[in-house]
Amino acid sequence: MDISIIIVSYNVKYLLAGLLHSLQQALQQKISYEIIVVDNNSTDNTPEYISGKALNLTIIKNKENLGFAAANNQGIAVAKGKYILLINPDTLVEEDIFEKLIAFLEKHPQYGGVTAKMLNPDGSFAIDCRHGIPSPRDAFYKAMGMTKIFPNSKHFSYYHQTFLEENDENDIPAFSGAFMLLREKTVNEVGLLDDSFFMYCEDIDYCYRLNKNGWKIRYLPVTRLLHFKGESTKEKSYEYVKNFNLSMLRFFKKYYAFKYSGLFYIFIKTGVFLRGILLVIKNFLFFLFSNTINQLFKNEQNYLFIEGNSEFSIPNSYKRRNIKLHTSNLEFSKVLNNKWLNEIQFDIRKKTINKVIFDISIGYKVIFNIMEKLSALKIDFAFYYPEWNILMEKGGGEFLNNNVFYKDV
Repeated sequence: MDISIIIVSYNVKYLLAGLLHSLQQALQQKISYEIIVVDNNSTDNTPEYISGKALNLTIIKNKENLGFAAANNQGIAVAKGKYILLINPDTLVEEDIFEKLIAFLEKHPQYGGVTAKMLNPDGSFAIDCRHGIPSPRDAFYKAMGMTKIFPNSKHFSYYHQTFLEENDENDIPAFSGAFMLLREKTVNEVGLLDDSFFMYCEDIDYCYRLNKNGWKIRYLPVTRLLHFKGESTKEKSYEYVKNFNLSMLRFFKKYYAFKYSGLFYIFIKTGVFLRGILLVIKNFLFFLFSNTINQLFKNEQNYLFIEGNSEFSIPNSYKRRNIKLHTSNLEFSKVLNNKWLNEIQFDIRKKTINKVIFDISIGYKVIFNIMEKLSALKIDFAFYYPEWNILMEKGGGEFLNNNVFYKDV
């Protein structure tokens, strides 16, 4: 078997269904595969919902939430593939992702792992798809926000590797646990994920061990994936900042305790606390003034539907003004011609368009190209799956009840 794909899920059934759809498109090449979903005791009936939504699908149901690392280890234990992919359920992949990444690994046996270019839900580059193995100094810089202030500095931004061009291939120290394509041979040498990391930093720990065993990791932006990153407020919450940095402290104590005194850990915790306070204040002010701002700059919710082979339109729960573009008979190059994009960008700037909704039948490669072209405008994107009547976007997915999509010419 060529590849075993392992997905850990917890209460994200619609996002997971979207991932399974994109995987099926990417696995239509001559690739033998299995998909292993390990469900951490979801309460949204995830196992029942996804059953039958993908070929070669195995579902492992846990009776409690074992955490990300432990659940992945369950999948690895039964995997049969020459390559093993650990992938988050809140992702979508491009059609050629396995063809290109596996071809690279076949030609370069010194590489133990590889990853692709990752996009944020607004189409911008997700800097966390590649990163360094952090020292306590790097963690302090990150906790204090120095990586954002000096993004092009190798000294301050070693963790995020933002001094590297996003479209250049490079060897990297580490990659995100949202998408880790590994050799089975590498996994056998390095071992399982450290399940003492319940959430966050288990990928950093694994890459540290991978590097220590002499394996290389490659960043290949010749193909892409999209990462929704869970709930829309996750990275703006104090809980995220606290949990991520506490996991980072666990990593440091595992590998750097002999180098650094307890005083340094106090500095790290102080940085986490101060950043958390700033986030609380920022979120409070946003909540306090958001209604006022919305009233001052109130716009109709206007949607651009980019349609493929499916008949669909605005859900009648939304406001009804929209712009329609059919792409089912358009060539790839024509979809992305400058005149077409300029018209869309003009409408977005005028607020004539607030959100772009894609019919997924036009293909993920086309969708990702459009998203990247429009990413500077920071517009919302969503994905419609007509087969299951679900709409997915940043923050999750929803089932559209009562056949709410209707033709509106």
